[in-house]
Amino acid sequence: MGQAGRCAWLDRADLFALQPVPDKPAPNYRRLSRYDETGLIWLLQGRPVVALTESTGAIENPTGAIIVYRKNNKLAGVQ
Repeated sequence: MGQAGRCAWLDRADLFALQPVPDKPAPNYRRLSRYDETGLIWLLQGRPVVALTESTGAIENPTGAIIVYRKNNKLAGVQ
């Protein structure tokens, strides 16, 4: 079992959730724009997870800034 499993990240939605596409999406519709509907995996974009707890995942940007992803699908901000 990996660290995600040990930290209770076993709910598929926490890792892989993605906003469903509406029947008639607007031309500017972007599935990844809804952070409250997006799982951790989609937010990585090749960036490393530097810390993982039971309720958060910390993603490091190339600048060194850290974005904290809360398990309830909300970004906590940049540190």
